[in-house]
Amino acid sequence: MESATIVIAMVAKFMITISFAIIYAFSAEQFPTTLRSVCIGVCGLFANIGIMVTPQIVALVQYSSSIPLVIFGVMSILGGVVVLYLPETLNESLPETSIEANNFGKDQKCWSFSVKRYRKSEVISRVAALDHHEMAPLATKVNGVTDETV
Repeated sequence: MESATIVIAMVAKFMITISFAIIYAFSAEQFPTTLRSVCIGVCGLFANIGIMVTPQIVALVQYSSSIPLVIFGVMSILGGVVVLYLPETLNESLPETSIEANNFGKDQKCWSFSVKRYRKSEVISRVAALDHHEMAPLATKVNGVTDETV
């Protein structure tokens, strides 16, 4: 039982590390530009409330060693489910005003992805339509010589 608890705790710690790596970038994308700094501050406030409550939850181990694990596990799963309802920001223009923020993601379904998939023929036609100046940045460099000069 003790080794299973250690494994679960290490997996949870790994997941927390991953979430801290992306939370601020993702959170900033959800808020309009005019309110972004205030909203990130409010998110930080709630994060600090969670930091203050954590020692009290850990103290519940005196009643049962599984209570803190259950509370943290349920809260993590609940947070993961709630995040699935946030709008996808990939390939979307981010909201600049609060009105745009209210409409942001309304056309998306829950758990939808906005990744546009192209057929091979569409990609070929798009590349063929590019003129020489648009292709210049794509020139590959080999031994200091670009393929444009060859």
